Amino acid sequence: LFRSGRRVCEFGERLISEKHPSSSELRSQLAALSDDRDGMFSTWTKRGELLNQCFDLQRFNQEAEQVDAWFGTQEAFLQNDDVGESLDGVETLIKNHDDFEKSIDAQEEKINGLERFGKSLVDRGHYEGGAIEARKAAVLARKVKLFELSKERKNRLEDSKNYQEFRRDAFEVENWIQEKMQAASDESYEEASNLQVKLQQHNAFESELSANESRIDRVAQCGEELVLDGHFAHAEIESRVDELRLYWTKLRDASADKTAKLKEAQQQQLFNRNVEDIEIWIGEVAGVLASEDHGKDLAGVKYLLKKHQLLENDIAGYQDRIDDVLVQVNGFKEAGHFKVEEIEDKGRALIEDYYALTEPTSLRRARLEASLELQQFFRDIEDELGWIKERAPVAAASDLGQNLTGVRNLIKKHQVLEGEIVGHLVQFERVAKMGQSLMIAGHQSAEEIQLRTDLLKRHWDGLQGLVGDRKRMLSDSEEGHQYYAEVAEAESWMETKRPLIASEDYGRDEDTAEILAKKHEAIVQDLDGYGSTIQGLAKEKKRLVERSILTQKILSKIRRGLRRSTRK
Repeated sequence: LFRSGRRVCEFGERLISEKHPSSSELRSQLAALSDDRDGMFSTWTKRGELLNQCFDLQRFNQEAEQVDAWFGTQEAFLQNDDVGESLDGVETLIKNHDDFEKSIDAQEEKINGLERFGKSLVDRGHYEGGAIEARKAAVLARKVKLFELSKERKNRLEDSKNYQEFRRDAFEVENWIQEKMQAASDESYEEASNLQVKLQQHNAFESELSANESRIDRVAQCGEELVLDGHFAHAEIESRVDELRLYWTKLRDASADKTAKLKEAQQQQLFNRNVEDIEIWIGEVAGVLASEDHGKDLAGVKYLLKKHQLLENDIAGYQDRIDDVLVQVNGFKEAGHFKVEEIEDKGRALIEDYYALTEPTSLRRARLEASLELQQFFRDIEDELGWIKERAPVAAASDLGQNLTGVRNLIKKHQVLEGEIVGHLVQFERVAKMGQSLMIAGHQSAEEIQLRTDLLKRHWDGLQGLVGDRKRMLSDSEEGHQYYAEVAEAESWMETKRPLIASEDYGRDEDTAEILAKKHEAIVQDLDGYGSTIQGLAKEKKRLVERSILTQKILSKIRRGLRRSTRK
């Protein structure tokens, strides 16, 4: 635009120099153009200066905002109240803070540059000089505040480190004290073995405590100094120091108390050993008396009763030792032994345990005697069942005789068996009555007694049933064989007559024929006379069949014989 204006002016000057007819007007216009150009140039220059100031202001504000944002991040970091929960944690925080301070140092030059830039703008008369000055002052104030906060946090972290170191030392010392307290507080003197060795070991333990007393004082003094310096955790530190000194005092007191008790425990050693020996014996006796073994058979019960008698004698023999224990307890009481109550309790418990054997001793004897009675009953039951078992096969025999003579012999033997059973009834009733008495008395094995009594009764009733059945069967067999004998006799008679009836000899002449006819008439008369016998046998057969005495085979045989006799 300025070059175009120059060209216009140069053209006008040339026209005027050439004496253009409108030279006066051209001069006037050129003068006006020159004035306008100068005014425009001045305005343009001022506009350029304003824009430069605006640009500088934006640069300043941008850098200030960046610094403010950085301040915000750093202030947030410093607002963290975490000072560490352990020594390692504090050391990590201190390292992080050192890195933070390095980052502040690195950023400080940028903040100083912003300060110089703002100052130069104000010095050059920037139109926003007041705002720039205020913004610069605010940045510098935040810088100072940031450094103060950083220093405060660094000091707090250092205090926290000192506190954590104190806690560590106090924790180590307290752990050491607690560890030693366990040794000082253990009741090893309660165990009477190796008391002399334990006392020597405890003397060495007290020497170790004395050697570490300066260490305890050093840690306590460190804590007290932190309290005096106004540490932020002074209340907890002061409490910790008091606890530490209290623990130490308790440890020394416990150690001294253990020394005294170890010495006194030696006096109790022999007493405890004597009491323990008797208690072991009482425990063994109580275990025997509590045994549920009351014998599995008669011999076992008798053996246990014999052992129990020996045990009762042994219990009576221990009375002297119990009296000696009572004398020792009274002696400890008069001497004021530190564990006199325990000794009295032990002696009292021993005496009570000893006299407590009386009831279970009597109870076991009663149970063994009851078991003896029970096993004797079981033995009698077994004997009775054995007696029945021996005779049951005889009573259940299937041999009913092969003939009439054999049957009658078997009947005589069976009558002997019946006599034995009748004679044994008294023994059976005695055993059954014994079982009934035991059940009425409420014996603990009443159910088993009932089962065995019922079993014996079933076998006895079974034997009597077999005997009755066999007696009836033998009687039936006798009747059957009697019938068979009579049938056989009838058959024999008929067999003697059969050849005469079946003969083919009818006579060679009149005389012989007449003789044979007379003989035949005699036979017919005999047959008519024997008919009543045959009819009697038929009636007997029917009776025996109705009573199931005759078998089908015999019936068939008799039927065939009767048919033949009737036909002929």
